[in-house]
Amino acid sequence: MKSSSWKWIVLCLLCGAGAWFMWHHGRSVTQKQVITRATVTTRSLSTAPAVSSRGVINTNATQISLVEWNTNKFAGRLSNTTKPLGQLVHDDRAILLENALIDTRLPLNFVFPKNLQPPGDPGAYIVQARGPIDNTFRALLAQSGATIVSYIPNNAYLVRASAGVANQLEASPLAQAVIPYEPYYKIQSPLLPQAVGQMDLPDGTPLNLGLFADDAQATIQQILELGGQVIGEDQSPFGPIVRVIPPRNWTALATLSGVQIVEPFHRRAVANDLARATVGVAANSITATNYLGLTGQNIIVEVNDTGIDAQHPDLTASAQYGRAVGVIGDAPQSLVDTNGHGTHVAGIIAGDGLESTTVTNAPGSSVPGTNYQFRGMAPGATLYSVGGIEGGEDTNIISDQYFQEVPALTNALIS
Repeated sequence: MKSSSWKWIVLCLLCGAGAWFMWHHGRSVTQKQVITRATVTTRSLSTAPAVSSRGVINTNATQISLVEWNTNKFAGRLSNTTKPLGQLVHDDRAILLENALIDTRLPLNFVFPKNLQPPGDPGAYIVQARGPIDNTFRALLAQSGATIVSYIPNNAYLVRASAGVANQLEASPLAQAVIPYEPYYKIQSPLLPQAVGQMDLPDGTPLNLGLFADDAQATIQQILELGGQVIGEDQSPFGPIVRVIPPRNWTALATLSGVQIVEPFHRRAVANDLARATVGVAANSITATNYLGLTGQNIIVEVNDTGIDAQHPDLTASAQYGRAVGVIGDAPQSLVDTNGHGTHVAGIIAGDGLESTTVTNAPGSSVPGTNYQFRGMAPGATLYSVGGIEGGEDTNIISDQYFQEVPALTNALIS
């Protein structure tokens, strides 16, 4: 009897284990199928309700109210998940775009405006790795014929690829998801309300278009055929940039497969930072030390401005803060400043305050002066000057690519 009981117990356990295996296996297959559908179902005909993006799913770009656009700067950010951004940042299965938050466990049911749907193959895809990106994943992209353009959080790349290549990648066990790079994702958020509402931009409003490098000239020709006017060209680490006066139907630019990003154009202008106390670097304007004792010693900070007066006493070598060299530059003309703005900004960043008493002791001064009062936020840092702005006007003498690459090659990792 006892032996028979044990047999029944063992048999029940085996049946239970088998049932669990079949359920778990079936669940895994279902999840894989859901993920597969998510990679292709991105232009659903769903009529999702118009809802706020604050804490709830927002899948429909066509039903955002004017009030929502005016009161919520993230109104146009679509999402297929209720998880907050704070959780998605640490989620290996999340895709984080300016205009969309995507959980690749779930199907995509975004509804895009008709004017922001590509006429055919989008020509670019977001490919997410199954786990952290490594050389094996990069080799898969290269062997399949996809070209890496840029990193996309989390664990993904924006790649140039045909639909056939995208299907091949989607079938790989190394790929978590393959998502078409939609025109909606290309438009920076300040332009989204006009894009979704199909509103005209004011006449003569310039736009910056980031292009994919492999098809730039053909894309420029398409821009001209749409009625756009190219008024400037530049380079970036991610491809060419053209400044255009757009055609009346300006959202058509985002549907071109060779366009990577559509953004407002902002003329370069001089600007400076806030005070140490405002940003929490120091408790107040006369405290002799910085927060946590950080001085910026052994750090190089690059300054794009009107140049820096390298001989200014507050910007030379400083025994007070252990700075061996005050200012270096890309060229001799960057070490002088006939405008003054660049030197002013340099003082905010790394002036050591040696000349503070010349201000506080000046006739009529109401400032209660102390030594080193007017020092910068990181008075031990060395400054790398690139003088490319003249009197606040954008002269286009120096490209953005130069501003980015030359300081980085000099180990100036803060700009």
